[in-house]
Amino acid sequence: MHKRHLPVLAISGLLTASPLAMGEAVTATGLPVLDLEMLRAEAASMISRLSDFQMPLSV
Repeated sequence: MHKRHLPVLAISGLLTASPLAMGEAVTATGLPVLDLEMLRAEAASMISRLSDFQMPLSV
C-alpha cells in the first residue's frame, strides 16, 4: 500500500484474536493494531487524519 501511496493508519482483523499476533504485528509494522472496540473509538480520529492526506496525481 505504501508503494501506491495509500495511507495505512492501522491494522485490524482476525489477528486481534491473538495477543501474541497483535504484538508481532505492531513490532513488524510500527502500526497500531485495533480490535473492534478500539476501531470504533478511533474512527473519528482516523477519518480526520485521512482528510489531511492528498492522493498523488499519478500512481
